[in-house]
Amino acid sequence: MTLSMFQRDRIQRQKKLHEERGDHCADIKLVGGLGLSNFVMKKGVFHPDEFAAIWLARWLVLNNGLYTGKEVMDIGCGTGIQGIVAGLYGAARVYFGDVSTLALENTQENCAQYGILDKVEIVKSDLFEGLKKRNADMIIFNHPFFDAKPTPGDTIEMAMLDEDGKIFRRFLEDAKPRLHPGGTIVMPFFHFAGETNDPGRHAAKYGYDVQVGFHHEHLSGLQESVSIYLLRSLEHFRK
Repeated sequence: MTLSMFQRDRIQRQKKLHEERGDHCADIKLVGGLGLSNFVMKKGVFHPDEFAAIWLARWLVLNNGLYTGKEVMDIGCGTGIQGIVAGLYGAARVYFGDVSTLALENTQENCAQYGILDKVEIVKSDLFEGLKKRNADMIIFNHPFFDAKPTPGDTIEMAMLDEDGKIFRRFLEDAKPRLHPGGTIVMPFFHFAGETNDPGRHAAKYGYDVQVGFHHEHLSGLQESVSIYLLRSLEHFRK
């Protein structure tokens, strides 16, 4: 898929925002007065406070019954926000994985700040490669949305771009065996990115039941229309 002029512009705007901010801390508002104070976001790690990630973090707070007392895996964890929210609001154990050493350092710093180091593992991992001995009741993956090839070494582009859905499809193929029976995969999606990496369009082909857990329409901002998909293995339903 060739990106449109508007999609390319959106990607550049997001990159510029990250470059201008650099390393910084922010107070992230979740729901009902809850939040994450002084959340650390490093330059070179995708910042979650303006994008689909913040909708996902809020959804996780409101739906903590899905993971309370259970094991959660945060794939491509970045700053660690999703797994940290899960750890703070009920998860018994959280496994974080990312290919970026800087992202893992960022996650480590945030986990220490919020006092959850005793219930987490933080591992360098290309999807599940570094987490081979770990399964979970919930797997969270805020995957790259846009169908384009990232510049080698550009960690922000790597967080946004996935040419031909290679990472997305590899995840769908590899994730089912990593779920405990009855487990759930949670994936957000920004619809402006197009259909190539949309779980709602493709996950059923890989043997998943797909439900929309949340949808938000907004007419302005860097990311307007966002969905959160819940994927469950059809193999588990048949057993």
